[in-house]
Amino acid sequence: VRISIYDKNNIIISRNFFTVDGPQNIPFNLSSVPEGQYRVKLETKEEARSFEINSFKKAEKQIQIA
Repeated sequence: VRISIYDKNNIIISRNFFTVDGPQNIPFNLSSVPEGQYRVKLETKEEARSFEINSFKKAEKQIQIA
């Protein structure tokens, strides 16, 4: 399986290859990319699928107790 991540300008920002023997969850980390919309393309020998994802910065909240 080849997984490619494209930015809004359709430029590849990440590409990885995995060997799989059936359905699997493959995690990927977008913490190093700016917030925005990205396209993920999954390709096997038989098919290719693309979908859109959004990257957001983790919001950290502090609670003050008086």
